[in-house]
Amino acid sequence: MKKLFFSLLLLPAIGVNAQTIYPSGAQNLVARYDFSTTANSGMQLTDVSNNGHTGNIFNTFSTAGWRGQSNTAMKFNGQSSYVQVAHTSLLAPQTITLVGLVRYDGFWDGPCQGNAIVEKGYPWANSGTYSLFCSDQAYDNNCSAFDSLHQTTGADLGHATYTPPVIPPFLEAGQWYFVAASYDGSNVSIYQQKMDSTSGVPTSLSPIYTTATNGSIGFNTMDVLLGRTFYPPHPYWFNGAMDEVAIFNRGLQSDEVFSIYKYLWGTPLAVENISASVENTVQARTNAGQLYLTSTDGKAIGDVNVYNIAGQKIVADKFNNNSATLDLSTFPKEILFIKIVRNGTAFTLKASNL
Repeated sequence: MKKLFFSLLLLPAIGVNAQTIYPSGAQNLVARYDFSTTANSGMQLTDVSNNGHTGNIFNTFSTAGWRGQSNTAMKFNGQSSYVQVAHTSLLAPQTITLVGLVRYDGFWDGPCQGNAIVEKGYPWANSGTYSLFCSDQAYDNNCSAFDSLHQTTGADLGHATYTPPVIPPFLEAGQWYFVAASYDGSNVSIYQQKMDSTSGVPTSLSPIYTTATNGSIGFNTMDVLLGRTFYPPHPYWFNGAMDEVAIFNRGLQSDEVFSIYKYLWGTPLAVENISASVENTVQARTNAGQLYLTSTDGKAIGDVNVYNIAGQKIVADKFNNNSATLDLSTFPKEILFIKIVRNGTAFTLKASNL
Protein backbone atom coordinates (compact mmCIF):
# COMPACT_ATOMS: atom_id res chain seq x y z
CA MET A 1 0.00 0.00 0.00
CA LYS A 2 2.73 2.48 0.98
CA LYS A 3 4.77 1.67 -2.13
CA LEU A 4 1.76 2.39 -4.36
CA PHE A 5 1.13 5.61 -2.45
CA PHE A 6 4.64 6.97 -3.04
CA SER A 7 4.54 5.90 -6.69
CA LEU A 8 1.24 7.69 -7.17
CA LEU A 9 2.63 10.88 -5.67
CA LEU A 10 5.81 10.69 -7.74
CA LEU A 11 7.97 11.40 -4.71
CA PRO A 12 11.77 11.20 -5.14
CA ALA A 13 13.25 7.72 -5.16
CA ILE A 14 15.57 8.63 -2.30
CA GLY A 15 12.50 9.02 -0.08
CA VAL A 16 11.18 11.83 2.06
CA ASN A 17 12.49 12.36 5.56
CA ALA A 18 9.76 13.75 7.80
CA GLN A 19 12.44 15.06 10.13
CA THR A 20 13.52 17.64 7.56
CA ILE A 21 10.20 18.91 6.20
CA TYR A 22 8.29 21.85 7.66
CA PRO A 23 4.49 21.40 7.85
CA SER A 24 4.11 23.86 4.95
CA GLY A 25 6.26 21.59 2.76
CA ALA A 26 9.54 23.56 2.95
CA GLN A 27 12.43 21.10 3.08
CA ASN A 28 15.78 20.99 4.93
CA LEU A 29 14.34 21.73 8.35
CA VAL A 30 16.89 20.95 11.08
CA ALA A 31 15.18 22.36 14.18
CA ARG A 32 11.74 23.70 15.02
CA TYR A 33 10.21 24.97 18.25
CA ASP A 34 6.48 25.69 18.59
CA PHE A 35 6.89 26.66 22.29
CA SER A 36 3.87 24.62 23.32
CA THR A 37 5.64 21.24 23.31
CA THR A 38 7.86 20.66 26.34
CA ALA A 39 9.29 17.68 28.22
CA ASN A 40 10.82 16.83 31.60
CA SER A 41 8.15 18.67 33.61
CA GLY A 42 8.45 21.76 31.44
CA MET A 43 12.21 22.09 31.88
CA GLN A 44 13.00 21.23 28.25
CA LEU A 45 11.73 22.59 24.95
CA THR A 46 10.98 19.86 22.41
CA ASP A 47 12.34 20.06 18.88
CA VAL A 48 9.15 19.23 16.97
CA SER A 49 11.14 18.61 13.77
CA ASN A 50 12.08 15.27 15.43
CA ASN A 51 15.77 15.98 14.87
CA GLY A 52 16.37 15.75 18.60
CA HIS A 53 17.60 19.30 19.22
CA THR A 54 15.99 19.56 22.64
CA GLY A 55 16.52 22.87 24.44
CA ASN A 56 17.05 23.42 28.15
CA ILE A 57 14.72 26.14 29.45
CA PHE A 58 15.80 28.87 31.86
CA ASN A 59 13.35 31.30 33.50
CA THR A 60 10.66 31.36 30.82
CA PHE A 61 6.96 30.64 31.20
CA SER A 62 4.10 29.69 28.91
CA THR A 63 1.90 32.43 27.53
CA ALA A 64 -0.65 33.05 24.82
CA GLY A 65 0.50 32.94 21.20
CA TRP A 66 -0.25 35.39 18.42
CA ARG A 67 -3.77 34.01 18.00
CA GLY A 68 -4.45 34.50 21.71
CA GLN A 69 -4.57 30.79 22.55
CA SER A 70 -3.15 29.93 25.97
CA ASN A 71 0.14 28.05 26.31
CA THR A 72 1.11 28.32 22.64
CA ALA A 73 4.07 30.66 23.12
CA MET A 74 6.89 31.29 25.58
CA LYS A 75 7.54 34.52 27.49
CA PHE A 76 11.10 35.81 27.88
CA ASN A 77 11.68 38.44 30.58
CA GLY A 78 14.54 40.34 28.93
CA GLN A 79 17.06 39.73 31.70
CA SER A 80 17.39 36.04 32.58
CA SER A 81 15.16 34.02 30.21
CA TYR A 82 16.65 31.83 27.50
CA VAL A 83 16.75 28.38 25.92
CA GLN A 84 20.03 26.52 25.27
CA VAL A 85 20.35 23.87 22.55
CA ALA A 86 23.47 21.70 22.33
CA HIS A 87 25.61 21.95 19.20
CA THR A 88 25.33 19.28 16.52
CA SER A 89 26.67 19.17 12.97
CA LEU A 90 23.14 19.82 11.65
CA LEU A 91 23.17 23.14 13.51
CA ALA A 92 26.31 24.30 11.71
CA PRO A 93 25.13 24.84 8.11
CA GLN A 94 26.87 26.90 5.44
CA THR A 95 23.58 28.09 3.96
CA ILE A 96 20.71 28.83 6.28
CA THR A 97 17.21 30.17 6.87
CA LEU A 98 16.13 31.37 10.30
CA VAL A 99 12.43 31.94 10.99
CA GLY A 100 10.66 33.48 13.96
CA LEU A 101 7.13 34.44 14.97
CA VAL A 102 7.75 36.84 17.83
CA ARG A 103 6.45 39.78 19.81
CA TYR A 104 8.80 42.35 21.31
CA ASP A 105 7.46 43.74 24.58
CA GLY A 106 10.50 45.98 24.88
CA PHE A 107 13.99 46.40 23.43
CA TRP A 108 17.33 45.86 25.16
CA ASP A 109 19.04 49.20 25.82
CA GLY A 110 22.53 47.94 26.67
CA PRO A 111 25.65 48.32 24.49
CA CYS A 112 24.83 48.03 20.78
CA GLN A 113 21.15 47.39 21.55
CA GLY A 114 20.67 43.95 20.01
CA ASN A 115 17.69 41.67 20.71
CA ALA A 116 18.51 38.02 20.00
CA ILE A 117 15.86 35.58 18.80
CA VAL A 118 18.28 32.85 17.66
CA GLU A 119 22.03 32.96 18.22
CA LYS A 120 24.95 30.57 17.72
CA GLY A 121 28.41 31.54 18.89
CA TYR A 122 30.03 34.85 19.76
CA PRO A 123 31.14 37.46 19.13
CA TRP A 124 29.11 38.02 16.00
CA ALA A 125 30.75 38.04 12.54
CA ASN A 126 33.15 35.27 13.57
CA SER A 127 33.52 31.78 12.16
CA GLY A 128 30.34 29.77 12.39
CA THR A 129 28.23 32.37 14.17
CA TYR A 130 24.71 33.12 13.05
CA SER A 131 21.73 34.92 14.53
CA LEU A 132 18.31 36.40 13.87
CA PHE A 133 17.72 39.59 15.82
CA CYS A 134 16.51 43.16 15.81
CA SER A 135 18.48 46.30 16.56
CA ASP A 136 18.61 50.04 15.96
CA GLN A 137 22.14 49.78 14.54
CA ALA A 138 21.04 49.90 10.90
CA TYR A 139 19.42 53.25 11.69
CA ASP A 140 22.06 55.06 13.75
CA ASN A 141 25.20 52.84 13.70
CA ASN A 142 25.84 53.92 17.27
CA CYS A 143 26.46 51.36 20.02
CA SER A 144 25.99 54.02 22.71
CA ALA A 145 22.68 55.54 21.59
CA PHE A 146 19.46 53.60 22.26
CA ASP A 147 16.48 54.21 19.97
CA SER A 148 13.36 52.15 20.63
CA LEU A 149 11.51 53.64 17.66
CA HIS A 150 13.90 52.54 14.91
CA GLN A 151 14.37 48.83 15.46
CA THR A 152 14.71 46.60 12.38
CA THR A 153 15.24 42.89 11.75
CA GLY A 154 18.74 41.70 10.89
CA ALA A 155 20.96 38.63 10.78
CA ASP A 156 24.53 37.66 11.60
CA LEU A 157 26.04 35.16 9.16
CA GLY A 158 29.53 34.63 10.53
CA HIS A 159 32.16 35.57 7.97
CA ALA A 160 29.47 36.19 5.35
CA THR A 161 29.30 39.93 6.00
CA TYR A 162 26.91 42.46 4.48
CA THR A 163 25.73 46.03 5.00
CA PRO A 164 22.00 46.32 5.76
CA PRO A 165 20.08 49.32 4.44
CA VAL A 166 17.65 51.22 6.65
CA ILE A 167 14.22 49.88 5.78
CA PRO A 168 11.03 51.27 7.33
CA PRO A 169 8.53 50.43 8.68
CA PHE A 170 10.24 49.84 11.96
CA LEU A 171 9.22 47.30 14.58
CA GLU A 172 6.60 48.24 17.16
CA ALA A 173 6.64 46.93 20.72
CA GLY A 174 3.61 44.83 21.60
CA GLN A 175 2.99 43.64 18.01
CA TRP A 176 3.45 40.14 16.61
CA TYR A 177 5.83 39.82 13.64
CA PHE A 178 6.89 37.13 11.23
CA VAL A 179 10.64 37.57 10.72
CA ALA A 180 13.13 35.54 8.72
CA ALA A 181 16.62 35.62 7.27
CA SER A 182 17.55 33.46 4.26
CA TYR A 183 21.15 33.04 3.09
CA ASP A 184 21.90 30.99 -0.04
CA GLY A 185 25.70 31.38 -0.05
CA SER A 186 25.72 34.60 -2.07
CA ASN A 187 22.84 36.79 -0.90
CA VAL A 188 20.88 37.36 2.28
CA SER A 189 17.17 38.20 2.28
CA ILE A 190 15.49 39.67 5.35
CA TYR A 191 11.74 39.37 5.93
CA GLN A 192 9.66 41.38 8.41
CA GLN A 193 5.87 41.22 8.28
CA LYS A 194 3.39 42.31 10.95
CA MET A 195 0.87 39.59 11.81
CA ASP A 196 -2.40 41.51 11.50
CA SER A 197 -5.39 39.21 11.92
CA THR A 198 -7.81 42.03 11.00
CA SER A 199 -6.47 42.57 7.48
CA GLY A 200 -6.14 38.93 6.40
CA VAL A 201 -3.20 37.05 4.93
CA PRO A 202 -1.38 38.89 2.09
CA THR A 203 -1.26 37.39 -1.39
CA SER A 204 2.54 37.35 -1.43
CA LEU A 205 5.52 37.98 0.83
CA SER A 206 8.71 39.70 -0.31
CA PRO A 207 11.87 40.40 1.66
CA ILE A 208 12.27 43.92 3.00
CA TYR A 209 15.69 43.75 1.39
CA THR A 210 18.07 41.38 -0.39
CA THR A 211 21.76 42.17 -0.53
CA ALA A 212 25.00 40.47 -1.53
CA THR A 213 27.36 39.02 1.05
CA ASN A 214 31.12 38.55 1.20
CA GLY A 215 32.72 35.41 2.62
CA SER A 216 31.06 32.35 4.17
CA ILE A 217 29.50 31.45 7.51
CA GLY A 218 32.33 29.22 8.73
CA PHE A 219 32.13 26.71 11.58
CA ASN A 220 32.10 26.54 15.37
CA THR A 221 30.91 24.08 18.01
CA MET A 222 29.12 26.55 20.27
CA ASP A 223 25.55 25.92 21.39
CA VAL A 224 22.47 27.56 19.89
CA LEU A 225 20.60 29.98 22.16
CA LEU A 226 17.10 31.42 21.98
CA GLY A 227 16.60 34.76 23.70
CA ARG A 228 20.17 35.83 24.46
CA THR A 229 23.85 35.53 23.54
CA PHE A 230 26.67 34.20 25.75
CA TYR A 231 28.92 37.17 24.92
CA PRO A 232 29.28 39.04 28.26
CA PRO A 233 29.53 42.60 26.87
CA HIS A 234 26.52 42.10 24.62
CA PRO A 235 24.00 39.57 26.02
CA TYR A 236 21.22 41.00 23.78
CA TRP A 237 18.39 39.77 26.01
CA PHE A 238 15.07 39.18 24.26
CA ASN A 239 12.08 40.76 25.99
CA GLY A 240 8.80 39.43 24.67
CA ALA A 241 7.16 36.23 23.47
CA MET A 242 8.11 33.59 20.91
CA ASP A 243 5.42 31.57 19.15
CA GLU A 244 7.65 29.80 16.59
CA VAL A 245 11.34 29.43 15.74
CA ALA A 246 12.70 27.27 12.92
CA ILE A 247 16.15 26.65 11.44
CA PHE A 248 16.80 25.29 7.93
CA ASN A 249 20.17 24.29 6.47
CA ARG A 250 19.31 25.88 3.14
CA GLY A 251 18.51 29.35 1.89
CA LEU A 252 14.78 29.16 1.21
CA GLN A 253 13.23 30.98 -1.74
CA SER A 254 10.54 33.63 -1.23
CA ASP A 255 7.68 31.28 -2.09
CA GLU A 256 8.93 28.77 0.50
CA VAL A 257 9.21 31.48 3.16
CA PHE A 258 5.70 32.60 2.22
CA SER A 259 4.42 29.04 2.65
CA ILE A 260 5.72 29.10 6.25
CA TYR A 261 4.10 32.47 6.85
CA LYS A 262 0.75 31.18 5.57
CA TYR A 263 1.02 28.07 7.73
CA LEU A 264 1.68 30.16 10.83
CA TRP A 265 -1.03 32.64 9.89
CA GLY A 266 -3.48 29.77 9.63
CA THR A 267 -4.50 29.85 5.98
CA PRO A 268 -7.55 27.59 5.44
CA LEU A 269 -7.06 24.13 4.01
CA ALA A 270 -6.21 23.96 0.34
CA VAL A 271 -7.12 20.72 -1.40
CA GLU A 272 -5.98 19.71 -4.86
CA ASN A 273 -6.34 16.56 -6.91
CA ILE A 274 -2.86 15.22 -7.65
CA SER A 275 -4.06 12.13 -9.53
CA ALA A 276 -4.19 13.86 -12.88
CA SER A 277 -5.31 10.80 -14.81
CA VAL A 278 -8.22 10.05 -12.46
CA GLU A 279 -11.36 12.13 -12.16
CA ASN A 280 -11.82 13.55 -8.70
CA THR A 281 -15.30 12.42 -7.58
CA VAL A 282 -14.94 13.46 -3.93
CA GLN A 283 -14.74 17.03 -2.68
CA ALA A 284 -12.99 17.95 0.55
CA ARG A 285 -13.04 20.92 2.89
CA THR A 286 -12.00 21.58 6.48
CA ASN A 287 -13.08 23.55 9.50
CA ALA A 288 -11.51 23.57 12.99
CA GLY A 289 -9.54 20.37 12.44
CA GLN A 290 -12.42 18.44 10.86
CA LEU A 291 -12.07 17.07 7.33
CA TYR A 292 -15.37 16.89 5.44
CA LEU A 293 -15.70 14.62 2.39
CA THR A 294 -18.63 14.68 -0.04
CA SER A 295 -19.04 12.59 -3.18
CA THR A 296 -20.05 14.50 -6.30
CA ASP A 297 -21.93 11.54 -7.80
CA GLY A 298 -24.06 10.75 -4.75
CA LYS A 299 -22.44 7.35 -4.20
CA ALA A 300 -20.62 6.05 -1.14
CA ILE A 301 -17.30 7.71 -0.29
CA GLY A 302 -15.51 4.35 -0.08
CA ASP A 303 -12.17 3.52 1.54
CA VAL A 304 -10.26 6.51 2.91
CA ASN A 305 -6.63 6.45 4.03
CA VAL A 306 -4.90 9.60 5.29
CA TYR A 307 -1.08 9.78 5.21
CA ASN A 308 1.31 12.36 6.62
CA ILE A 309 4.19 13.72 4.58
CA ALA A 310 6.44 10.87 5.73
CA GLY A 311 4.07 8.36 4.13
CA GLN A 312 2.80 7.11 7.49
CA LYS A 313 -0.88 6.12 7.52
CA ILE A 314 -2.59 8.07 10.31
CA VAL A 315 -6.26 7.34 9.49
CA ALA A 316 -7.93 4.40 7.77
CA ASP A 317 -11.70 4.08 7.46
CA LYS A 318 -14.51 2.98 5.14
CA PHE A 319 -17.59 5.12 4.51
CA ASN A 320 -20.78 3.72 2.98
CA ASN A 321 -22.53 7.08 2.80
CA ASN A 322 -22.05 9.91 0.31
CA SER A 323 -20.55 12.18 2.97
CA ALA A 324 -18.12 11.68 5.83
CA THR A 325 -16.28 13.61 8.55
CA LEU A 326 -12.81 12.80 9.86
CA ASP A 327 -11.46 14.35 13.06
CA LEU A 328 -7.81 15.35 12.38
CA SER A 329 -7.55 17.88 15.20
CA THR A 330 -5.30 15.62 17.30
CA PHE A 331 -2.62 15.29 14.61
CA PRO A 332 0.22 17.77 13.94
CA LYS A 333 -0.60 20.48 11.42
CA GLU A 334 1.15 19.52 8.19
CA ILE A 335 0.59 18.55 4.57
CA LEU A 336 -1.62 15.46 4.38
CA PHE A 337 -2.40 13.09 1.51
CA ILE A 338 -5.90 11.61 1.35
CA LYS A 339 -6.12 8.42 -0.70
CA ILE A 340 -9.64 7.40 -1.64
CA VAL A 341 -10.55 4.08 -3.26
CA ARG A 342 -13.97 3.83 -4.93
CA ASN A 343 -15.00 0.69 -6.86
CA GLY A 344 -11.38 -0.32 -7.32
CA THR A 345 -10.26 3.11 -8.58
CA ALA A 346 -7.87 5.16 -6.41
CA PHE A 347 -7.18 8.87 -6.45
CA THR A 348 -5.31 11.12 -4.04
CA LEU A 349 -5.95 14.59 -2.67
CA LYS A 350 -3.18 16.76 -1.27
CA ALA A 351 -4.30 18.86 1.69
CA SER A 352 -1.91 21.70 2.48
CA ASN A 353 -1.85 24.36 5.21
CA LEU A 354 -4.02 22.22 7.46
